Amino acid sequence: MELENIDTANRSKIKLPPALGLSGSFVLKVPKFAGKQKKIWTPDLAKVIAMQIEWDEANFLRSSNIKLMFALLDKL
Repeated sequence: MELENIDTANRSKIKLPPALGLSGSFVLKVPKFAGKQKKIWTPDLAKVIAMQIEWDEANFLRSSNIKLMFALLDKL
């Protein structure tokens, strides 16, 4: 967030605004690492279990079970 970024459309330098919320972000369940490996985490180990709907940056994170999202999508 604090590094300079390049706008891919016109190659100009831009500064990203602060992320005021991450609603809709995945909440992942990742198994505990055990043993010596070069890669201790890879995306295929993660499982999406919920979607973030609220947080206060310090004390709590509220999320919605991913199964509810699938139920909503089935209604479309």
